[in-house]
Amino acid sequence: MNAENPIHLIELESDGTVAAVRCERAPDTWIHSPGIEVLYRESRKNHRLTGEHRASCGPTEGGTRCIYRGPEELVLVVEWSLDPEVGAVIVRSRLKNEGGNTLVLDSLSPLVVSDQSGGGLSVGGSLQDCTFLKNGWQSWGATENLRVSGRDFSPYLNMLRVMQENPENRATGGRGEFVSEMFTCLVNLKSGEALGLGFVTAADLFSDVRLVAGEGGRILLETRCHLDGIPLAPGAEVSGEDLYLRIGRRADDLPRRYAQYLGQRMKARIPESNPTGWCSWYYYYTGVSEQAVLSNLDALDRMREQIPVDYVQIDDGYTTRIGDWLSINEKFPSGMAHVAQRISERGYTPGIWTAPFIARSNARLFREHPDWFMKNERGKPVFAGINPLWKGAYYGLDLTHPEVEDWLREVFTTLHDAWGYRFFKIDFLYAAALAGRRRDGTVTRAQALRRGLAIIRECIGDSFLLGCGCPLGPAIGIVDAMRIGPDVAPVWGSKLMRTVLRDKNSLGTVNAIRNTINRYFMHRTLWQNDPDCLLVREDRSRLTLDEVRSLATVIALSGGMVLLSDDLPRLSPERIDIAREVLRLSGEGLTPVDYCESPYPSVLLCERPGGFLLGVLNYDRKSADRSLDLGAILGAERAARIDSIQEVWTRSALDHQDGRLALKGIPPHGCVLARILLRQQD
Repeated sequence: MNAENPIHLIELESDGTVAAVRCERAPDTWIHSPGIEVLYRESRKNHRLTGEHRASCGPTEGGTRCIYRGPEELVLVVEWSLDPEVGAVIVRSRLKNEGGNTLVLDSLSPLVVSDQSGGGLSVGGSLQDCTFLKNGWQSWGATENLRVSGRDFSPYLNMLRVMQENPENRATGGRGEFVSEMFTCLVNLKSGEALGLGFVTAADLFSDVRLVAGEGGRILLETRCHLDGIPLAPGAEVSGEDLYLRIGRRADDLPRRYAQYLGQRMKARIPESNPTGWCSWYYYYTGVSEQAVLSNLDALDRMREQIPVDYVQIDDGYTTRIGDWLSINEKFPSGMAHVAQRISERGYTPGIWTAPFIARSNARLFREHPDWFMKNERGKPVFAGINPLWKGAYYGLDLTHPEVEDWLREVFTTLHDAWGYRFFKIDFLYAAALAGRRRDGTVTRAQALRRGLAIIRECIGDSFLLGCGCPLGPAIGIVDAMRIGPDVAPVWGSKLMRTVLRDKNSLGTVNAIRNTINRYFMHRTLWQNDPDCLLVREDRSRLTLDEVRSLATVIALSGGMVLLSDDLPRLSPERIDIAREVLRLSGEGLTPVDYCESPYPSVLLCERPGGFLLGVLNYDRKSADRSLDLGAILGAERAARIDSIQEVWTRSALDHQDGRLALKGIPPHGCVLARILLRQQD
């Protein structure tokens, strides 16, 4: 048996239906008697198609095909097949309306494990010993491993839920009830067996995996594609996103294997080099000016040998109003084309920020074109959130409106062709994927978002495109990089946001660190990960030196983008050294050694020429000691060849004896970053 591509088995009943899915590598993990469910409507009457509506089944080469015929002659075809090269089971589904009436489609679930239908699920034994990987909907959404015996909560305020979560997937707060966007991984911490389950196409439909592990739970497991109420005319067909199922061991790194296959299917764009640069946002915020940009440009020139970077990106603060991207305020008297030219003349690539799918009510765009915005059930513009720095609410554009498409082309053609920008950070993209009435009612939320992203890519050619605040799936294959966590901030975190408002998605350095680690598997498989900016300054910051080092450690180990966001002329030599070290150490990406064990992994490994970098984080508010088994982390053979271990930030030697590394007094919110050098093999 090939451990890289373990042998999966699809066992069939005599009638051709799936009896079970198993894997020889993990004998105690299986799915038994999976079913299906489709929810749809006709003339305001709700219908439900389930396994009871099975019309026929039959084996195929490597799998089976089942056909279901529901009320109003809605036909579902589900095909299960083995892909030995990938080492996974692939489930494909499609719907066809063979009746005479137009149907309204709500959801398609190609795999449902239900008590009612006699289905069952095991992951290495008891589900209560498992963790569930919750992947957030968009860039800022909390991504973490949760104990199946626990609970998950949505933010308390509706405003925060709108800005951070899939509106279709509010957490229930019930014990053992979880939902993850696109993909999940269930890991049994006792047996080490694991189940990876997710959708490997994502251009057309948002999808999720939900688990109910509490007592009396009717549905144990459901994979669902959201059809968003699109119509299906007589004779028409629509396909669900393809589902991927892989059984294995915890050590198999199922999240990365899933992302590799998803990226391959979606033709992911992976930049050859790691983008580095400077961004105006986290020091100047909306107060950025032409003079501030040029001042930092001068500083970059002076520091070129110490801090070599490629991009200089102007963030929010240059426009007159949010939504009027070509209307420039008085802080940039020479105009944005002139600033881009100054940046290019110094040898850097000019970058610019927009939030192209939203507008404030005071924007000329909003006042002159109210019909360009999505509408709610009362005919009002769809609320997309509130930003205190903008002093009010903003609303989501309808990307299916032809005039909006023309306007979007005008904006990005101007930014690229006329003004000369070649790095584009596009933000608050989730607004285009909110529920609402669109000009074209046949388009799903995911399709609308991808349509807008594709127009931007068309206008900017091969320029670098960074997505932010973006639902993840539809952006694959279009963006070069993606923010994969909440905003960093010059503070560690907020107790108010975490406890009273139940907001795990809010801006804060610890939340950015958590997501950067937990979404490690997306890096260089779906895009270049953007862990958000590196803040090393001492002024206008409440981060301690130890907290700065923790952020720097995670960014360096992540292998992702490195964008500085301080007032560079004010940095002390000691803080410049931190930035220089991050740029020097940045590699291909990290592996969390203790992934699955906690929402906040604390032991991070990154392979480097001649050895490894090992990061150990302390999330507590008091000092902590750690003792690590280097044989278990590196492997016995490599642990036996350790030549030396040095702490990067303090440049002190670290003692290790009998394959163990004892770390004393890791500071509150601090870390140890150990450089491990190995002796060459004989």
